[in-house]
Amino acid sequence: MVRSILCISRLSEKDEYATHRKIFELKSKFATYNKMNKVGGVLAYKKGQLLQVLQGDEANIEHLISQMESCDGTNSFNLLIDQTIPQKVYKDWRLVFTRDEKESMLFSHFLRQHINSLTFLEDQELSTIENFVTNVFH
Repeated sequence: MVRSILCISRLSEKDEYATHRKIFELKSKFATYNKMNKVGGVLAYKKGQLLQVLQGDEANIEHLISQMESCDGTNSFNLLIDQTIPQKVYKDWRLVFTRDEKESMLFSHFLRQHINSLTFLEDQELSTIENFVTNVFH
C-alpha cells in the first residue's frame, strides 16, 4: 500500500524574483530526496500558491510532511487529503508552473480529474479543494 497526500501552502515571499528563487530552492531540496526515496507526485505553483500531491511509503511521506510544516518561506500549510492507495499514480516527482491561461486550464482539468477519483471524500473536503483549484488555477 502507498500513502498519498494532497496539500496546499502559500509562499511568504513578496516579490517575483524571491518567489521564483524560493520555488527552485524547494525543487532542489525535495527533488533529490523524492528521487532517492521513490516518492512520486507533483508540485504545482501559481500566484504564490503551492499545491502538492505526494505518494510513497509511510515513513517518507511523514518525513516530507514535517519538512513542509516547518519550511522557511512558506506558510499556511494545509493537508487536505491523506489516504492509503493500492499503488502510486505518479512514478516520479515533478514541478509544474502554470504560466498562462491555457496551462492553468489544463492543470485545473487534471486536478479535477484527480479529485473526482477520490470518492471517499466528504462533501466539505471536496468543496474546499474545488474552491482552491477554481480560485488559483483559473
